Amino acid sequence: MGICLILGVVAGVTAVYMVSKACKPKYYWMMDPEDSPPRFWLGTHSNKEVQIQGWKRIGGPYDRIEDAPTQPPNATNRVSHLSSEPTLRVSVQQSQDSVNWVTVHTEVSQIDEVVYYPTNTGFFRLEAGLP
Repeated sequence: MGICLILGVVAGVTAVYMVSKACKPKYYWMMDPEDSPPRFWLGTHSNKEVQIQGWKRIGGPYDRIEDAPTQPPNATNRVSHLSSEPTLRVSVQQSQDSVNWVTVHTEVSQIDEVVYYPTNTGFFRLEAGLP
């Protein structure tokens, strides 16, 4: 029993460490091509925010701002996606009495890109896990 408890604690600590390491933000050189002249900055942004704003990633990823070069890369460079955002399975559950829960929506995406618009009344909760 004691060995199982120790192994469980070690597995839990390892899982928390791995998830926190995967969730650590990455920094990118960003460009807003709609500004004249184009504006450049270092930052961390979700795929959805970049898409909505029309920004372009032109350099990175960097673990820290200090790791990035002091000058932005050529404006024709493109970085396709954030490598640090984990993909999760997120389910929305609904209940009328806070006892019996029914899954009303499930999607697999990055946590900051989950969208659900409740169409009925009651209590709601999220359940997240690996896909």
